[in-house]
Order: sequence, then C-alpha cells, then structure tokens
Amino acid sequence: MYDKKLYETAYALKEDDQGIYTMNEFCSSTEKEVSVDDIPDLMKLYSDGAVNTEQNEFVTEIINKAVLINPELASHTIIKNIKILIQENAIGCITYLFLLFIYWNKYITDVFLDSLVKANISDSNFFISELEYELKNDYDELYNEFLKKYYTLKV
Repeated sequence: MYDKKLYETAYALKEDDQGIYTMNEFCSSTEKEVSVDDIPDLMKLYSDGAVNTEQNEFVTEIINKAVLINPELASHTIIKNIKILIQENAIGCITYLFLLFIYWNKYITDVFLDSLVKANISDSNFFISELEYELKNDYDELYNEFLKKYYTLKV
C-alpha cells in the first residue's frame, strides 16, 4: 500500500510547477509496493495539464509495474476505469496506456486485446475511438495491426 498523504500531495500538485518533484517522490516510493488494486488511483494522477510530461511518464512506469503483476486483471481494471481520464481532464494520457500494452509489453498485447473485446462496449469504444484518432493524425503500424485484430475478434 502506498503513502496516502504523499499520494494526496502528488494529486493536488499534478498541474503545478512543483508537481514533477512530488510525483517523482511518490512514484519512487510506491514502485515496490504497487498492486493491481492501485491502478484506478494511479490513473487519477494523469493530467493533460501537467507542466512536464515526465510526471505522466512516472505514473505510467508505476502502472506498468502493476500491469506486469497480473496483466489480465490489470487490463480489465484499466478498461473498466477508463472514464477516470475524462474526469481528470487527462484524455490525452490514454496514449501512455497504449504504450504499456502495444509497445512496451508486446507479449501481453493479446491479453489487453482480449479484455477489450470482452469489455463493456462504451469502455472499449473509448479506447478504439482514441486509437482511430491517433491513426488519422499520425499513422502507426502497431496501432493499425491492433485495430485490425480487434475488429476481426469483435465480429
């Protein structure tokens, strides 16, 4: 379990100039204790308004550690809680989640894909819409392959 007070401070400062230091401190102190159950709270630390992209990268590294503990449960948890990014004004941060499953951990891409296919349609559509948006603005072969697989399995 992570330090709640440090979490609250990191959350409060996530769009502040000092946020990078607090986020780094929180993430560094949490990395050995993180669990899949922590993922929703960690997702709340993402912010499109972060002063420095490293803050979101720190969060992604910690979520990645949780994902590697149990990829299937983590995939389900992230998909089920994706609306947190809307609530936190962090929709652009979904690309960090794509990194986890499509680039960093290619051996669990199919686990994420399977979870997405089985997920509630509104949650899965959120991911798919964002992937399609990414492809329109900057073509990416791995995203394209992922979408093709998704549509093949969804039929």
